[in-house]
Amino acid sequence: MIYNTNMELFENTTGKKACYKTDVRVYKTIKNIVFKFRANTSKFNSYSNKYNDKLYLGDVCEIFIKYGKENHYYEIEVAPNGATFLSDITNINNKFSGELIDPCFIKTSSKCKKDCYKVKIVIPKKFIKTKKIEFNAFRIDTDGTTPEKHLFALHPTLCGTFHKIEFIK
Repeated sequence: MIYNTNMELFENTTGKKACYKTDVRVYKTIKNIVFKFRANTSKFNSYSNKYNDKLYLGDVCEIFIKYGKENHYYEIEVAPNGATFLSDITNINNKFSGELIDPCFIKTSSKCKKDCYKVKIVIPKKFIKTKKIEFNAFRIDTDGTTPEKHLFALHPTLCGTFHKIEFIK
């Protein structure tokens, strides 16, 4: 499902209003699928500046998007400093494993302003082989320290993980 309006993320484990507002907008262009996040109330805790590092240990905006292979989706993460993570996730009966993708075929950017950051993720349509675009959008915020984490989701999984394939809609 593709939206061209701002959608707000919710607290992932309860489904209630998130303590920090996060909006995501999703739209198509002729060649791409574009995701734009605005992550408010952030201390910009980027775990690393390396491609495909464990960015989820810090603050990130991320998406899971099905691409046409059964039980698979791309996991894409972008940290406030612009570091990117891209993996092909296999998820069968909610048991998942990932294979890092290199070279990176997506384009990302991140801009920090005051206490919020904006992330843009651009995925070429040629890497999505489905008629219906199915995704879920997420944010992890650490309040500037790890391991304390706030988990936010467009479609909350109502547990401590985002990796629930049935919530990719």
